Amino acid sequence: MEKSNKDDFVIEDGILKRFKGDTEEVVIPEGVVTIQEAAFIECPKLKSIVFPNTLKRIESMAFLTESPISVFIPASVREIDANAFFGAGVSKIEVDPHNPMYHCVNNCLIETKRKYLVLCGEGAVLPDDGSVEVIGNGSCNSLLHTSAEAEPYSLTIPEGIKSIEQGAFCFANIKDLTLPKSLTEIGESAFIDCHKLIWAVIPAGVKKIGNNAFDDNWKLHAAFILGYETEFVKDVFIDCDHLTIYAHKGSTAEKYAKQYHIHFEKI
Repeated sequence: MEKSNKDDFVIEDGILKRFKGDTEEVVIPEGVVTIQEAAFIECPKLKSIVFPNTLKRIESMAFLTESPISVFIPASVREIDANAFFGAGVSKIEVDPHNPMYHCVNNCLIETKRKYLVLCGEGAVLPDDGSVEVIGNGSCNSLLHTSAEAEPYSLTIPEGIKSIEQGAFCFANIKDLTLPKSLTEIGESAFIDCHKLIWAVIPAGVKKIGNNAFDDNWKLHAAFILGYETEFVKDVFIDCDHLTIYAHKGSTAEKYAKQYHIHFEKI
């Protein structure tokens, strides 16, 4: 496997600002403390990243690569920003067992203390062992970005998850969605552009659904909203032209359906 060399990197004061190479394996030099936003752009050959033992932070959008990569998070890393690997398919995630901040379960990178899902690798299975309570911002893009020809599948999010943050499952290749009873909040654009999604069940425990949470789901026919007082933040179901909302009579879901001229059926 072709490896990088020191001339491939632009580094200033311990900050990796840009990778200029075009190799399959990148070995980032020791002494790098931070990988900044857009340090890796495109890199079509890239398959593997080796981080230095001096690395402490990976900034948001640091990896805007085209091909799946494998990553090993060293013990020194203390901060991985949301969407650090945005647009990068991550094939395999490993974490040094001595890292006090992060660990990996089922190819899922988790911030241990906060029980916060940072990133899913390819083929990851969302943990049901209580290690995750929050599905983080953009965390499941690597798991769910698939080709247009791929068969859509059912997604059941396990019990114990309390919150799904912004853009967590955008562009997900799912046909139906079942959320856990433990869930209390669905963030902005959490399931936006899920173009094969047909139906979703939103449990009674969900108190708030963020703006644009289910926008542009063209095939969405049925949303079962089981709570009486779920808060809808503005435009939750924009461009879901075939949607019927199934909910309790007198619920906030019924009021929302009438306000936005969405067909309503009581349950």
